[in-house]
Amino acid sequence: MNAQDLDTEILTASETEVVVEQPNYLNCFQRLCKIIKQITLEPCILLFFMAYSMGAPMQISVMVDKVCIIKYNYSTEICNNLSNYKTEQMDVQREASRLGMYSSIIENLPKILFVLFLGSWSDKHGRKIPLILPFIGGVLYSFIMWVNIRVETLPPEFLLFAALPHAFTGGIVCLIMSMYAYVSDITPIKTRTTRIAFYDMFLMIGPPCGILLSNVTVKNLGFGGSFLIVGFIFAICILYIIIRIKETRGI
Repeated sequence: MNAQDLDTEILTASETEVVVEQPNYLNCFQRLCKIIKQITLEPCILLFFMAYSMGAPMQISVMVDKVCIIKYNYSTEICNNLSNYKTEQMDVQREASRLGMYSSIIENLPKILFVLFLGSWSDKHGRKIPLILPFIGGVLYSFIMWVNIRVETLPPEFLLFAALPHAFTGGIVCLIMSMYAYVSDITPIKTRTTRIAFYDMFLMIGPPCGILLSNVTVKNLGFGGSFLIVGFIFAICILYIIIRIKETRGI
């Protein structure tokens, strides 16, 4: 073996010794950072359906209370124990169901036409505004409900105004449409189905979390404080979308 070959072997051995594996905690940290960077709409989907599911049962309870106390002028004793007064309970439930039907019509009919227009608009001008709109509607909805609770003398019919924000900002229908359009824009075909499955998972987790949270907040803060929390959740999501979500069309 000549001197040149010997020098080459020594150099190769030295290079081999220099290679040092990264500690496991660094690898885990890098993987965690990679996962965090891939998170886009998942937190907003979870929070939207959680907040929406918080508001829906509370709205029904507020409507029943207002119908009982203001519409029929029943005493607080009767309204707090409706199940013990069958005749009064039937009257209140009948009127509350009628108002609930009107609220559903007001909310859903404009929403259908609005979303049909918004879908084609977002293809040309981008997804960000359609993603934000349902959360703006959620903030306005929460504020209207809070006003109805704070001003106890307002008749139950004023609760119908709470349906308007969701009606003219698209609500759940607009969010789901924008969500699927956005994920189609940002993911390759190979991973698109998996990403949609993750979105759907957060969509399903939100409602039970919202119902559980509403039980806790109503007991501790009442309906007024609970709707302030709902509005705050929607507002946080608006800021998140503005800061975190990048436009995918109309750039």
